Amino acid sequence: MMSRQSPHVKRAVAEGVHWGPLSFSGTLRSFPVFVFAYTCHQNMFAIINELKAHETSGSQTRQSNIIIRNAIATACTSYLVVGLCGYISFGSKVTGNIVAMYPTDSISSLIGRLCIVIMVSLSFPLQCHPCRGSINHIIYFISNGIHDIKSQSGYQQIEDMGEEVNVEEVDESFITTTPMEGAHDTDGHDPMIVPLSKRNFYIITTFIVVLAYLVAITVTSLEHVLAFVGSTGSTSISFILPGLFGYMLIQRTDGPLDKLERFCKYGGLALSIWGVVVMVVCLGATIFLGATH
Repeated sequence: MMSRQSPHVKRAVAEGVHWGPLSFSGTLRSFPVFVFAYTCHQNMFAIINELKAHETSGSQTRQSNIIIRNAIATACTSYLVVGLCGYISFGSKVTGNIVAMYPTDSISSLIGRLCIVIMVSLSFPLQCHPCRGSINHIIYFISNGIHDIKSQSGYQQIEDMGEEVNVEEVDESFITTTPMEGAHDTDGHDPMIVPLSKRNFYIITTFIVVLAYLVAITVTSLEHVLAFVGSTGSTSISFILPGLFGYMLIQRTDGPLDKLERFCKYGGLALSIWGVVVMVVCLGATIFLGATH
């Protein structure tokens, strides 16, 4: 079909295609990339805050479960199609960036590069939004002090769920609250509203964009970046933090915990321990064995 064939294709024919793992170390090196590929928990706070119970759509929990299943199914289908097509084309010689292996003047390469542009354009804001919110929370609590914030008049035991926030007390430069707004703490206090001023909004966003750009023009291996992020940030977001939240937030109220609550509580602790093990093992495999696709 093409007059010229990529040199990678010629080498791949000799290498062949293997439909099973060649070694345990190779599977271990690839695991952080898989963890990163399916990590989207950081967007759940903002998504849940936007959901409202409806007669047709159901409760917030039902709607969030539908969103999670559809998102994972769509991502898994896309990964399988691209991954299998790339592996069948280039065999064991396939690299971390499949688009770079096709001839630059081919239609396949053009479509692949266009898809990457669209993906980055749409996914970067989804990563920047929760990152900006987390940084704003850290700056807010460091600058104001946790104990000083808790002693403020607005931070008290929940008594009147219909009480509204006094907008007159909010700074005029207030833009919006960060995605984590609305969650009660383990002591049963009211939600702590963390304001995000216009000044901090622009400063934090500029910092994130510039830092991401510097990393992008510095690194030469996409697969190593995915492996490092998957070993550290993705394992924390996917395994460690959700497990800790479940273990700490599931508490006894009027009586002892039932079987399901105990299972979720200590299952969360086991998930956190598993996350720490995955982080240490995968980070070591990435550093000493080298990450692979």
